[in-house]
Amino acid sequence: RVLFRSSTQVVSAVIPPADAYGAAVYASGPDLYWRLGESAGPVAADVTARMPGNYFGSGLTLGQSGAVPGSDTSVTFDGTGAGVSSSGS
Repeated sequence: RVLFRSSTQVVSAVIPPADAYGAAVYASGPDLYWRLGESAGPVAADVTARMPGNYFGSGLTLGQSGAVPGSDTSVTFDGTGAGVSSSGS
């Protein structure tokens, strides 16, 4: 997301993903789009800039190799109660 600032207003513009897969998903108009590409931290960024997610539980590993060619990284979940959920309503 890019912020443009003037003396009186702030305008936020969402920049679609540049890779083919990400651009195709983004173009389909999802309500939420978490790439799960974080390498650290508790927040899953939402590409649509509508609602970030929160990672929870201890059975997850961020920063793993991505499965889609050209993607950044991924998150693995070990199936023991870890996950990601929306942070708002």
